[in-house]
Amino acid sequence: AILYCLIGYRPLTGDSAMRAVVLVVAVGVIAGCRPTAQLSSKNDRHACSSIGGRTTLSVEEAEELANHKFQILYLDSLTSLPDAVAEVLAKHTGHIYLNGLTSLSPKAAEALAKYEGVLALDGLPSLSLEVAEALSQNRYPLSLNGLTTLSPEVAAALAKHKDQHNAGLSLIGLTTISPEAAQAIRKPLVPSRVKRLIAEANPPDLPNKT
Repeated sequence: AILYCLIGYRPLTGDSAMRAVVLVVAVGVIAGCRPTAQLSSKNDRHACSSIGGRTTLSVEEAEELANHKFQILYLDSLTSLPDAVAEVLAKHTGHIYLNGLTSLSPKAAEALAKYEGVLALDGLPSLSLEVAEALSQNRYPLSLNGLTTLSPEVAAALAKHKDQHNAGLSLIGLTTISPEAAQAIRKPLVPSRVKRLIAEANPPDLPNKT
């Protein structure tokens, strides 16, 4: 927990930013996240909290987590996220990891887009256009590393994402991308490996967008 505080959350760019996020999570896990059953006062500054492998969370439990001043909410065991729970969790600020989710409703995505901090949704294998449009409104680091390809429409929606801390949009899971999607998603802050993938998909007769 002490090491986490020393690292802090700094506005890095591209791959460096996502590596820093991973390091912060690792430190938090090593230090020992506090289960929800051990919550004390609202001023508890413990580095992170977990939910002990549970797959669901009630609105009341979400409110308890959001009201405590944890820097990290490690909720990767959740396999579903009701809209009402997403609304409550979005009130937390810091880092929230929801990598166990494989689907997300447009309404839940709209709520999470308001989250002020690192938002990791690496379990999502694909995005509907509605969800992509909603998440693009987020203004903090957004990780969607579970996506392996993007349609041109979803790529265009995600290209609207503007992280005010310059850590960007993480799409390091992409393995294929069409020239049309590559043109739409060209962003200066995507990881370098994805930039190479985008460049390879852009033939000379398709001018790059800036």
